[in-house]
Amino acid sequence: MFESLRVGVQLTESCNLACQHCSTFSSPKVTTTLDRGYVRDILQQVKQIDPDAEIGFTGGEVFYVRDLLYYAIGLVRELGLSYSVTTNGSWAMDPAERQEVLHSVLDAKKLGLSADIYHGTAVPRRAIGLALQEALELGIEAVIRYTYIEGEDFDKIVEELGLTTEEERARVHFSGVMRVGRAVRLDHSVFPMFPEREPCLAANIVMIRSTGGIFGCCGESMYVRGQHDLRFGHIRDTPLVDVMDNRDRNLVLQTIRTLGARPLAEAAGLVGDSDEEQVLGRSPCGSCHLLLQERNRDKTHAAAEELRDRVNALRALYYGEV
Repeated sequence: MFESLRVGVQLTESCNLACQHCSTFSSPKVTTTLDRGYVRDILQQVKQIDPDAEIGFTGGEVFYVRDLLYYAIGLVRELGLSYSVTTNGSWAMDPAERQEVLHSVLDAKKLGLSADIYHGTAVPRRAIGLALQEALELGIEAVIRYTYIEGEDFDKIVEELGLTTEEERARVHFSGVMRVGRAVRLDHSVFPMFPEREPCLAANIVMIRSTGGIFGCCGESMYVRGQHDLRFGHIRDTPLVDVMDNRDRNLVLQTIRTLGARPLAEAAGLVGDSDEEQVLGRSPCGSCHLLLQERNRDKTHAAAEELRDRVNALRALYYGEV
């Protein structure tokens, strides 16, 4: 079992923005939102499994369904769990609203502010920088998660965010855009190459989509069609305790979690010579897209089995698991 339980709850797929690179296909036209009854059931189950668990609220845009978010946070507080929030920060453009939002999440374990050139067409970088600075002043553990395209200047990005101290600058976490979701329409030149060997931290999270579906990560697994190794059922009829047992025994997930999706896709021979496969193979989510296709299931399983001993050794090293 994982040392501490982390559960992602996608409250909605709706969003006030419709960014070109969005992995969740979110926009104002998308209305899929998690039912309050499911929210309560999820949190109560999590409490029974691990009283010290962390709930990560995501979207879409969580502050686009503010009443639901505040309801969910209220339940977390009532149950004594901890929580984090990921947001596009569009509320940060207005100083008064910025303070209202920040004061509503003073006890958040982490506030993640998304930024990139696509969000930047609607939300100025300086507004995100101000949200970070004011959050830190209030004692909120905040970070900016910047999704970069190939060739972007990191120093210029930090400058445009208006961050001046070393502490502020250290809170900008960079990760490349990946060819999944709406980003499949972008030119291939924008997608950077990720490190060859990198454990996928997203695979440490049990993710519940706003449809009620339960998945093995907070990334591409939620949007690959059909049944696959990281799809664990629906919250209405699949107990989360069973999901945790499945995750613990799921060799594909554990390989992604320890070695990474790229090495597994390469070991399975799934990164071919086509332009699409080459671009997908540059990133974790793109590689996972290849791994989870029904046509690739046997190759994925065979490669994971060959890597089993190495994966078990790394699980012991990284997580203290046997």
